[in-house]
Amino acid sequence: MVGVPISKLCDINANKKIIVDTHNELRAQVSPAATNMLKMEWSDKAAELAAGYARSCKQYHSQQTERNFTGFNCGENLFMSSFKASWEDVIKAFYSEVSNFEYGKGAIDPDQEILHYTQLVWYASFQVGCACAECPVSDDTQKYFYVCRYCPPTNLKTIPYPYKKGKNCGDCENSCDNGLCTNHCPYNQNKYGDCPSLAKGDGCQKEIGLMDDCPASCHC
Repeated sequence: MVGVPISKLCDINANKKIIVDTHNELRAQVSPAATNMLKMEWSDKAAELAAGYARSCKQYHSQQTERNFTGFNCGENLFMSSFKASWEDVIKAFYSEVSNFEYGKGAIDPDQEILHYTQLVWYASFQVGCACAECPVSDDTQKYFYVCRYCPPTNLKTIPYPYKKGKNCGDCENSCDNGLCTNHCPYNQNKYGDCPSLAKGDGCQKEIGLMDDCPASCHC
C-alpha cells in the first residue's frame, strides 16, 4: 500500500464496492458450505456511524447502543495497524481466524480469537458499513484504525454455528446469487437460539412476548 494516501483508503464511496465484494466472496466460500448465508449489501448509516467511531480513535469496542439505528442492532470488527493496509487485507485478516474455528465446536484453541471470523460469516448479517481513520500514535494507539459494522450482529450464544451447513443456498433456492441468499429478513435478529423451534406452528401467536423475543422467526 506504499503511495496510497490514507484519505483514499478512508473514502467511503471509493471503497464500499471492494468492501462489500470481499465480504461476499469470503461468505460464499465457507467450509462446510452454508444453506442460509445472506448476501451482504452496503449500509450508509452503518458506515456513517463507523466513520464517527473511527475518527474518535478509541481503539476498543464501542458500546452496543452506539451502533444501533432504525431498529437494528449491529456487531463490530476492529483492526488496528502501524501501516496502511488495504480493505481487502483488513477483511481477510478478520476471516483468517477460521484457522482456529471448527464448525459445531467453536474455538479450537480457546486462548485464540475467532469472533472476527464468526461475525464476518454470521448468516443473518446482511448490511455492512466500514470506515477508517489516521490516529495520533501513543502506547495504546496504532496509527491506522479500521472499523466495520455488521447488521444484525452475530448471536454469541450460537458461536459454534454461525450458519446452517449444507448445500449452498439450500434454504433459498429461488433467491440465490453466487451461493448467497438474497431474501434477507427486515426484522432484527432473534434474542434466543431456539427461536426457530419456539416459533413453529402458531407459537408466535400463543406465547406472550415471543413476537418481541423472536422477531425474525415470527415474521420471516
